[in-house]
Amino acid sequence: MNPFQKIGTLFKLAASPQCAEISRILSRCQDTPLPWILRRRLEWHLAACEWCRRYADQISLLGYFARQFSSQSCESGKKKLSPHTAERIKNKLRDAKK
Repeated sequence: MNPFQKIGTLFKLAASPQCAEISRILSRCQDTPLPWILRRRLEWHLAACEWCRRYADQISLLGYFARQFSSQSCESGKKKLSPHTAERIKNKLRDAKK
C-alpha cells in the first residue's frame, strides 16, 4: 500500500462518523429548513464526499417521486386496476406460490 492509499484509507475511516451525521442532516432537510450553519456544513461535506453526494441525489429523487405520487393520488382519488391487470397479477401470484 502506497502512502497515498494509506492516507485515503485513514481519511475514509475518520470521515465515516461525519458521513453518518450528514446522512441524518440530508434526511432532516427534506422535512424542515436547515439552520445556516448546518447548510454550510452540508455544502462543504458534499463538495468533498462523492458518496454523500450520491446519497443526496437519491434522497432528493425519492422525495420528488413521493411528492408526485402524493399529488396524483390526491387528485384522482383511489385508482383501480383494470380487470385485465388485476387478473394478470392474481395469476402471477398464484404461479409464484406453486
